[in-house]
Amino acid sequence: MEVIKKPTDFKINDKSFFIGHGDGLGPGDLKYKFLKQIFRNPLFIFLFRINYSWFGIPLGNFFSRNNKILSGRGIKFKSKENEMLYHFCKKKLKNSFYNFFIFGHRHLPLKIDLGNNSFYFNTGDWINHYSFLVFDGSEVLLKYFKKKN
Repeated sequence: MEVIKKPTDFKINDKSFFIGHGDGLGPGDLKYKFLKQIFRNPLFIFLFRINYSWFGIPLGNFFSRNNKILSGRGIKFKSKENEMLYHFCKKKLKNSFYNFFIFGHRHLPLKIDLGNNSFYFNTGDWINHYSFLVFDGSEVLLKYFKKKN
């Protein structure tokens, strides 16, 4: 399996995809972007590794308890204009065409029409929404896992 660390574009069956996690893209979210720079700093990574048991575990627990995404608190879709990744997609379309933009950062299942046969999808999550995406060879479909009774 190949791990792709940066957003990447793909061509599958004559459809163009721009796929990435989605974190740090688009305008705003400055606190997150600042923390991301710290957490990806080689010195911080080194210190985290050598002090994992007394520092890393409590830090991870703190972020787990206080993370809106993991707890499901505060995650709401207000409008496409409030979605940072929507603005990122619209800006990207000015230079290159993509049929599908696929991200997961927001943890909300979303399908937003960008116009001109281009769509922004967010995969959602397995914790609160049980959502996932399927590419059927021509279209991306937003699906939900339903537990059988």
